[in-house]
Amino acid sequence: MPSSFLCDHPTAPGRTCSAPLCKDHGLAFEEGQKHLCPDHRPVRPLQVWTGRVKVYQAPDGLPVTRYLVNDRLGVLFAPSKGLLDRALSARKAGALEEFWPTFEAEYTREMRQLYNAKRAVWEDLLARPEVTLLCFCKAGERCHRLILATILAKLGAELRGERVPPQESLF
Repeated sequence: MPSSFLCDHPTAPGRTCSAPLCKDHGLAFEEGQKHLCPDHRPVRPLQVWTGRVKVYQAPDGLPVTRYLVNDRLGVLFAPSKGLLDRALSARKAGALEEFWPTFEAEYTREMRQLYNAKRAVWEDLLARPEVTLLCFCKAGERCHRLILATILAKLGAELRGERVPPQESLF
């Protein structure tokens, strides 16, 4: 049995531990293979912001959208195509308020299914120091990124609010 394992967490790169099994992911590792060990988790919980694609552009941005932005991680947290299409149709018809309870329930169900099927993806996201969930909706609108931020808060993250674009200088 190997005696040391490397952690790939940004706060502890190259740190070693003696856990042959990553407790969070339930995966066995070979010596020298990287893994995220619970002992190396950051003390501060994930800071979750929301923002708009193309308005907020920084390394912590995660586009959680299905259209126009192809992010392999972010698309996992996007609403399914069918649900998103129904929401966009409802918005176009001026019926988003009536459709919203259905959207919220179905999107939450999709996220619960994702959590059960790909727990490691959620754990990796929660292990980050911060993330800004991005989509095309305007701030203050009914938006799945706010539902996702609330779900992340239930899993221990801290909600920080909407990222606002920097103001242009008057000088």
